[in-house]
Amino acid sequence: MVFRPILSRDGSLSCASCHKPSLAFADTVSVSAGVEGRLGNRNSPSLANVVYQKNY
Repeated sequence: MVFRPILSRDGSLSCASCHKPSLAFADTVSVSAGVEGRLGNRNSPSLANVVYQKNY
């Protein structure tokens, strides 16, 4: 599911575009780029142990 771009607003990005498996599903940049290259306001946190979080 992390690799399916259909989950993004325009179908251009998958979750793995920012949550990189080789980096424990995190990213190395301070601010992640989203749809249409627009920058967010935070980095992509790791998805490790997200199953134990109430909100994500």
